[in-house]
Amino acid sequence: MRKPILALSLVALMAGGAAAQSSELKEAFKSSTPTRRLAARELLHERYANLPEAIAAHLDERYPNFEVRGARALLTLRQKYPGLGFAIARHLLEDLGDEPAQAFLDVQEAVLARYPDFPERMARLRQQHGPRLAVAEAVETRHPGFRTAFLQLLGRNRADSPRGLAWQTLREKHPGLALRLLGDLSELADREQPGLVVELMRARRRGERPLLWLAENHPGFLARAARELHARHKTELRSAALDVLKALESRPPGTSAEAVLGLIEKDYPELPATLRAARRQARKSFRQAVLAEFPELPSVVARTLEDKHPRLLARAMESLESHYPELRQDALAALQSELPGLKEDLQSFVKANYPSLEADLTAALQGTR
Repeated sequence: MRKPILALSLVALMAGGAAAQSSELKEAFKSSTPTRRLAARELLHERYANLPEAIAAHLDERYPNFEVRGARALLTLRQKYPGLGFAIARHLLEDLGDEPAQAFLDVQEAVLARYPDFPERMARLRQQHGPRLAVAEAVETRHPGFRTAFLQLLGRNRADSPRGLAWQTLREKHPGLALRLLGDLSELADREQPGLVVELMRARRRGERPLLWLAENHPGFLARAARELHARHKTELRSAALDVLKALESRPPGTSAEAVLGLIEKDYPELPATLRAARRQARKSFRQAVLAEFPELPSVVARTLEDKHPRLLARAMESLESHYPELRQDALAALQSELPGLKEDLQSFVKANYPSLEADLTAALQGTR
């Protein structure tokens, strides 16, 4: 819950033409290069490592029950933009074409060239330091009744399953695609990794989920499969993705989110603080573990994007702004309704406690620091 609400708060901080410095920072980010954006990110980690927690603590003090109130603002925004997440993904797919998928494959190739056993080593790191499991364990330990209450609540408020709707759309509009993909995967396994199918069958008998088992035990095979399936089926895969996103975009929203917020507010008011602390620590540990194992990973990714897809992020931002020109202002209005004065309060806090933040980030993004 914390991450999207804080992100929305920072959107509010940068919203509006009156915030000249923030607008300058936004433009610097948009026009920057991947390697300079990496430099700005490293600057945040090195010089402003406590910034997220400082903002969170300030918001907690200034706005009691901040997370739930911020989540309600998100729900208000969802009423004006139903299906927003799926719609944004669809617009990006339509506007950017094949470039995001190609960028992923180019980055994957560059990372494998530098770290040939990257998939296997990363899978082990996820098993040892995966943030999602750490957060789930913290919630289970400190709020043991929440899991049962949450599942029972979802059972009472469940809308049509997104996964079920996606499969239904694929069956109706792209019959046979799944079988063709499975056939190509089978051919790849026979050619490059004999015996893999038998291993997978045995894993399924033990109750393992096929994709998760492959990701944990044979991630290199999944990386090769992604490249091959993209090469053979990229046009149909893109068409299928668009059809699925359109179906999910028009899906009526359920009431689960509102019910979960009510549950937390009434019976588990300390849960947001638990989530925040556990998530921050888990992400910090995971990032440290990844950088210790792959110290050149961020620079490899940034250099690859700069060489082959230098404007991909800028194009994505332009797409979002063209389809949703008022989204930032509407987000600010939703937050202001739940958290009056948030934008001005955040600007004052940052200016008082981190007076050089925007200048430092702008300089890093512009390559002048």
